[in-house]
Amino acid sequence: MALQVGIIGPTNLGEMAIFTGKTPEFLMGRAKLVGRILAELGCNLFTNAGDGMLLGVGQAYLASGGASWTVLLAEEPDPWPTYHVLPYQDKASVTVWKKDWYRANHATVEIPTVCICMGLSLGTFGEHVFAGWDIRFPRMNLKQLIVIQELLSDWYRGGLPPEIEYVLKPKLLYVPTAEEVREVLTKKF
Repeated sequence: MALQVGIIGPTNLGEMAIFTGKTPEFLMGRAKLVGRILAELGCNLFTNAGDGMLLGVGQAYLASGGASWTVLLAEEPDPWPTYHVLPYQDKASVTVWKKDWYRANHATVEIPTVCICMGLSLGTFGEHVFAGWDIRFPRMNLKQLIVIQELLSDWYRGGLPPEIEYVLKPKLLYVPTAEEVREVLTKKF
């Protein structure tokens, strides 16, 4: 069975570039590299719909022969609107509709065995929270949360905020660069 891999990351590369000090081109290059790695390893991909890192990984994944990219979307614009992500539903192989944004965001860390964090944003903090609650009240499939440090700012020592890191520690694995994702997925899964 193919390894199920979720991706969480910023959809706004301009903001991500400001916080990380990296260019949007560098960031998109990292997204494409991870997409290619996941396709080459035969993984199935899960993301929310959106631009930036999510779209970059997904498009590179499909262009590299990836078998199944599932986009998770909210049926209802609750508590946030959905119009801004609807154009992305047709870019993936499969669209899975969840009742609302809470459930769609939760699914990105609930369904996959591995989730890769490709930078921080309000959305990724929310998904980290869902993963943290699962450590306390297990019900998800998530075994490993991989955080690519070169895609983070130096504000938190190149990691997650300590309060989040502490809770996620049982599932958390930092890798310095995107290239190292291949080695982790190959050796651990």
